[in-house]
Amino acid sequence: MVNKVHKFQALDGIRGFAAVMVFFYHYSLEFFDPLSLFSGFYVFRVSYAFVDFFFVLSGFVIAANYLGKVNSFQSFKHFTQKRFIRLYPLLFVTVMAFVCLKLYALYFTDFNFNSEGYSLNTLFLETIEPLTFMNSTPIITSDNGMNPVSWSISAEMIAYVTFALVGLMIPNKTWPFIALIGGGVLFMVFNGRYLYTGDFGFVRGGINFSSGVLVYQLYACRSTVGSNIKRLEWWFILLVFSALGLIAFSKNELWNLLLPVMFSFGVYVFAFEKGAVSGFLKRKWMQYLGKISYSFYLNHFIVLWVFHQIVWRVLKIEPTPLLSFLGGGVTLLLVVLVSSFTFKYVELFCSNKLKKRFGF
Repeated sequence: MVNKVHKFQALDGIRGFAAVMVFFYHYSLEFFDPLSLFSGFYVFRVSYAFVDFFFVLSGFVIAANYLGKVNSFQSFKHFTQKRFIRLYPLLFVTVMAFVCLKLYALYFTDFNFNSEGYSLNTLFLETIEPLTFMNSTPIITSDNGMNPVSWSISAEMIAYVTFALVGLMIPNKTWPFIALIGGGVLFMVFNGRYLYTGDFGFVRGGINFSSGVLVYQLYACRSTVGSNIKRLEWWFILLVFSALGLIAFSKNELWNLLLPVMFSFGVYVFAFEKGAVSGFLKRKWMQYLGKISYSFYLNHFIVLWVFHQIVWRVLKIEPTPLLSFLGGGVTLLLVVLVSSFTFKYVELFCSNKLKKRFGF
């Protein structure tokens, strides 16, 4: 299955921005930001939401390149192999890096794992879950697995397989995804919960991914758009600040159901790349952030964890507002540097090797 890859530069730029926002969400946690300086800004406090953006964008891009093309066992096989090649090498490397860090913490430090009786057995289960793409399901445990952000990679892979199965088994390309969204929303409303990760994160991922697939179908139906689409870019930014504010200050978690709708609107608008914001997102440095965003996403928690251990625990530096802000800048730069390395020497290197192995 050979496809001409559809590129959406503005969306690639947002991908990089979204990865940075997830970084600041984790940096704002008390564990990394003991003075709670970053959590005081409500956007950082709820910028976990940009993980949902990743799912919507992924559904859109996958549909743009594969909708209607996964219609035989051979194409199903090729599609799943390509997605595995895309995800697994870096996932494996980052999980193993986290295993090394936890082994060190378990045997050579007094680190508190926030889990009574943390042992090698716990570590083993945490390792197996992400490496089998099971850590967005309750099949093994309901934890996030090794490298806490990796639950979303599990949800992503499950969404890929679901997309391919729909293409293989069901001629209609619209209603199955509407049904998946409807079923997922009902599940969440019934349980009064949206922020699933290590237990039913695949449901959350499926809702957003399916939304992205539907957005692409709407986009593909529009051959031309009016000049008003440029203004909608600014309206989307206003919508993001408003919706995140509502979510941040609401006590009802189900307000997060706004996220698939909001990000679907944003992906649709920026897919046309007509406005000034799109022009900004297409700048080289934004495109570079988008290019390394997968590495950035899987690396950032590891870098934060190491920084926390060295600065606050090993060196025993007393946190101050200035040091907290400097720490944010330093760790952000370190994540970019580490991610540039892993993008080239893990993502690209392993991808090329595996593509040759599988005959792509």
